[in-house]
Amino acid sequence: MTKEQTIEFTCPAEKCGEPVRFTLGVLEAKKPGVSCPACGKVQVLSPEAVEKLGLLEELIAALKKARPILGDGGVGVEVDGRKVVIPYFILLTRMTSELGLKVEDGRLTFRFAVETR
Repeated sequence: MTKEQTIEFTCPAEKCGEPVRFTLGVLEAKKPGVSCPACGKVQVLSPEAVEKLGLLEELIAALKKARPILGDGGVGVEVDGRKVVIPYFILLTRMTSELGLKVEDGRLTFRFAVETR
């Protein structure tokens, strides 16, 4: 990847709920935390959570690298006896990857935008 992947979660602070965006680069400190730009609440992530976010980032990078072959494959879904095949490329450009992780105050869902175009 040429630039770090942006990760986002919704601030869990009472009466906030604003999106908090960051990159893994900001989590290199011994006690990594991400501050909400709206309310200032800091979410501290465990080393395990940071590692899992890094693994998902690597997976997304691998999928981006495989983009030239993704148009040749797809995911088949059967609904009511009808099969629909969705090309991988469409999945990557229209979907957001999410990862639910345990954090200091409970559990958060982290979102990665895989592709914008």
